[in-house]
Amino acid sequence: MHREKMIKELSLNPLFLAKEREALEQELSEHLWLKEILHENEELLTRILEAHFEGILIQDKEGRIIFANAAAEKIYDLPRSLLTQRTYKDPAWKMTTVDGKPFPDENHAFARVLRTGEPVYDVEHAVERPDGTRVILSLNAAPLRNATYAVVGVISSLTDITQRKLLEKALRSSTVALERSNRELQDFIAAASQDLQEPLRKILTFGDRFKTNYATVLDDQGREYLERMQNAARQMQYLMEDLRQYSTSPSKTPDHPDHLNLPSKDTDATWTNKE
Repeated sequence: MHREKMIKELSLNPLFLAKEREALEQELSEHLWLKEILHENEELLTRILEAHFEGILIQDKEGRIIFANAAAEKIYDLPRSLLTQRTYKDPAWKMTTVDGKPFPDENHAFARVLRTGEPVYDVEHAVERPDGTRVILSLNAAPLRNATYAVVGVISSLTDITQRKLLEKALRSSTVALERSNRELQDFIAAASQDLQEPLRKILTFGDRFKTNYATVLDDQGREYLERMQNAARQMQYLMEDLRQYSTSPSKTPDHPDHLNLPSKDTDATWTNKE
């Protein structure tokens, strides 16, 4: 009873009331100041996310999109008013792998982050825009945590890599075509060098017989012509052998690289009559 009377008297004391009021005003002022700082920080963060050149999505724990920046709107060709009506596994995305195969929900960046609590990087998939065109995306995603470190959502950055994928596909096709062309060329060279070896051997063989059997008939100029003919045949024989080796091992240096320098001195205009 005595205590209640003391509290009543203090509560009616003007000095006590003034101090209580001052304390409440101070607390309210600090609360408003903190609220203003938080609001300013939120606005700054929003402006940063909005100005980011990559698409940014923020999803709650259920996978609903609660924020999308301007870059994300452009990538998906959807206003954020429609983006924020979708979840990560909405059938409207018509999501597939890069190769057009079904893309399991559990492979999505959001699902993986929520399942593991760890960031994921360069998760690729394709979605369909409202106009029916396909866009290939690369996503990086990380968990959003509250004060108790519990995952309450996921933030994702996305990049349109459609053109890069098309260029990579074109490069692969060109590489395959070039490899096929090289194989065909090597096969032709191998066949041609093999086919030409026999006629060259006959030229050398009959040249040797001609030189042996008709040595007394040939004059000096005739013997010189015959020698030049055989030298040219040997040079061509070396060339065919080098081409055959190249067709089986393009990186190997030919055994007779000097014989690739055609025409030689024995096959030029020195065949003129020396009279």
